[in-house]
Amino acid sequence: MSPPLTPLEGRSKSLAALLPRCHIRQGCDASLIPLHRISPSRPASSSRVAASRLHETKPQAMPADETGRAQKGAWMKSVERPLSPHLQIYRWQLTSVMSILHRAAGLALTAGAVLLVWWLVAAASGPEAYAGVQNFLGSWVGVALLLGWSAALFYHLCNGIRHLTWDTGHALDLRSTYIGGWVVVIAAAILTAAAWAAGIAHWVY
Repeated sequence: MSPPLTPLEGRSKSLAALLPRCHIRQGCDASLIPLHRISPSRPASSSRVAASRLHETKPQAMPADETGRAQKGAWMKSVERPLSPHLQIYRWQLTSVMSILHRAAGLALTAGAVLLVWWLVAAASGPEAYAGVQNFLGSWVGVALLLGWSAALFYHLCNGIRHLTWDTGHALDLRSTYIGGWVVVIAAAILTAAAWAAGIAHWVY
């Protein structure tokens, strides 16, 4: 007397009886076919159509013997995959722009730190070296670098405070995120303008 079949084996054998033999020979596992796709109440022709459609939608398999990069490239091109959004079609948002600017400001602060170290070393080296650095910083290139560095400093500072607020679990909803973003932009602009106004006033007088 043969041992009783498990539910999975019984289901596989009952479904295999409804499938064409040619489909079974092609390596289809009947246990993987959903019950609602094939039912005993359907006629044989319906089950054959369902089985053929299931076989047609079966994903392509990677070739067993890979003969080179050309064969791999042809196989990759034959498989249709969705394209991810890229910068040409992606609509810019305040949150994404501020995230990118935060990282760019960090890089600008690194470059500004090198400029600050150069100024300090020149000040400790003597009047001639210090005068050379001052002449460079007073040129239009030096002023542009100082302006960018100060703007990056205040933006990174304000946006860092915004990130610390998020770490406490506050202002994480969409409306608060946009309000906080505009507050950071306005505060950074005001602080940069105030610092340059004070610097120009000291420079003139």
